[in-house]
Amino acid sequence: MDVRYVTAGRCNLGHNGSRDGRRKAYLPGESSMSEDKRDVLEVLRYELNFLEQGGYGNWYSTPWGPASVFQDSLTCPNHGDPTRPHACHECLLYDFVPEEYRTDDVPCHHIPLNRHGITVATPGQTEEELRENVKHWLKRTIARIEAERAKQANAKQVEQPA
Repeated sequence: MDVRYVTAGRCNLGHNGSRDGRRKAYLPGESSMSEDKRDVLEVLRYELNFLEQGGYGNWYSTPWGPASVFQDSLTCPNHGDPTRPHACHECLLYDFVPEEYRTDDVPCHHIPLNRHGITVATPGQTEEELRENVKHWLKRTIARIEAERAKQANAKQVEQPA
């Protein structure tokens, strides 16, 4: 999807949509903690597409300052609103945040992006290093979720009698 066609008011990913339920867990043994009902795979694919089209680059800023990874994307329920009226637990990225960071001001900035524990909040990264770390995390996470869903679909087919 070309990000130019997504509006800030309501995107095709369901932003500002109903929050009357919880989405299902996407990996076995994990419970869904966020209140975001959008499909995690679709949203992560959108975020990757946004990055690959130059999102968060030098040109991308907000009226209140430089763009913030995840916070200034349509992934964030507070996108476009510096007052941040939605709690972070309403965002699907909340499920990726380690427990000890879930009460921080910007929990999504503490998602481990690689096996070394690099996060958006890790100091000393250049803009390009940060974008690459986020991009690789998105690709690995998307692949993991796709593989798990395929495995679950295969298991369901085996369970169903012919």
